[in-house]
Amino acid sequence: MTRRLLALLVVIMVGAGPMSLADGEGEARLTIAQGTDITSLDPAFSKIRNDDNVYLELFDTLVHRNDQMQYVPVLAESWKALSPTTWQFKLRRGILFHNNEPFDAEAVKYSIERIYDPALNAPGFLKGFVTFDRAEVVDPSTVNILTKTPASLMLDWLAFVYIMAPKHYKSLTPQQAALQPVGTGPYVFKEWVRDDHLTMTANARYWGPKPQVQTIVFRPIPETGTRVAELLSGGADILQNVPPDQVDRVNRSGIATVKTVEGGRDIFIGMRNDRPPFKDRRVRQAMNYAIDVDVILKNVVGAGRRMATLANAHVNPAIRAYPYDPEKAKALLAEAGWKLEGGTLTKDGQPFAVTLDTPTGRYIRDKDIAEAVASYLERIGIQVKVNILAWPVYSKKIFEDVAPADLYLLGLGSSFNGQSEMQYISKSYAYNPVAYNNPDFEQTYQDLNATADTAKRTQLLHRLQQIAHDDPPIIFVYKQVDFYGVNKRVSWEPRRDELVILKGATVK
Repeated sequence: MTRRLLALLVVIMVGAGPMSLADGEGEARLTIAQGTDITSLDPAFSKIRNDDNVYLELFDTLVHRNDQMQYVPVLAESWKALSPTTWQFKLRRGILFHNNEPFDAEAVKYSIERIYDPALNAPGFLKGFVTFDRAEVVDPSTVNILTKTPASLMLDWLAFVYIMAPKHYKSLTPQQAALQPVGTGPYVFKEWVRDDHLTMTANARYWGPKPQVQTIVFRPIPETGTRVAELLSGGADILQNVPPDQVDRVNRSGIATVKTVEGGRDIFIGMRNDRPPFKDRRVRQAMNYAIDVDVILKNVVGAGRRMATLANAHVNPAIRAYPYDPEKAKALLAEAGWKLEGGTLTKDGQPFAVTLDTPTGRYIRDKDIAEAVASYLERIGIQVKVNILAWPVYSKKIFEDVAPADLYLLGLGSSFNGQSEMQYISKSYAYNPVAYNNPDFEQTYQDLNATADTAKRTQLLHRLQQIAHDDPPIIFVYKQVDFYGVNKRVSWEPRRDELVILKGATVK
């Protein structure tokens, strides 16, 4: 099937229900170049920030983080915790979905419960924030959300629960739902040609501030050089992940400028703690000492410094990043029973040989970082095969199969509360292939999840960070510095959480 025919079929299936501003000559238009395409147009299957960048224009959530990373109301007017396990949300009235269905408490209840429907078999990302029990409709503008245990991450969770039109989605198969999005957002879906482009148009009846840009196009362009070329030729207006060595070129172009923000995405090398030799704490510590991350960042990325902890809030000030100390690494490996023979570490007659999975084009210089990490490990006698994968293949291994290789490079975003970052390595996190097995960590995390007192939570977060530093389940790399290329005709500012929110963007 050709791309043109596929696009036509998608448009036909969507139908003429939603109302958008009429297309016209000279319309304001924005094109966003991302490193990968979205996973699906069904928010229940969201996996990466690129998905959310699209969903946030088509759908609304009950709450949202503003650019100061504080939670503010969206479809909810207000909220309160009635008890540690019951939260009540008051909803805005008079809002319509794109297909004219009314937004109300039933829509909230449906959208949440749909995520947990066994027949849908949605992935586990949204299921790991809270232990959801049920949603209760109090009246059309009031809904209670009940959890089985205290829900300290309630707002973090709801910021990514997109509210969907119940009648519309009940009439669709899961395959149809993946192509026919209907929400209450500022933009209406027009067409999606996978791996080519996704187009949306402004919603003339949007309940909030009206969007200033008529048409938004998302284009997946995996190769960084091609993305930069598109920005400088006018084929893209906002570009994610400008390579650091291209920053001066973009700034000198007269067409675009680079905007930089220190983000909250943690780039790390996961170690499969359920596989030998990574069951041994000393080996995992050695892996951290063996790599000169700061040199890699200087030579490969051009920005950033080694991170000491995953946390982006309530950071433990006593923790220092692992220094580069290859002799310490060798001593720990020897203590763990590994012998260096002919330049290769061996134990019980077996070489220390591992595979390192890495995506390409998803994060800034991702495969280059992975290859540099592998070269440092090889210096101390570890045989490393770097397995470079296109994002769709890599994403399936991580987020569906949850079965990457012995080592894997991954970057996970932040909710800027400290706890969500610690959850990455907890058994409660659905996408956690490290299989970290530290009872002290798990008990402390459970205590954190059950605690509302701010001072106590900070103490527990500091404890979690110390445990994960001393018994590291991952190789700590860095917190990604984000470089955005922006056409000079566009007024738009980047955020720390990597969300490209366009409802306030303007074009000269």
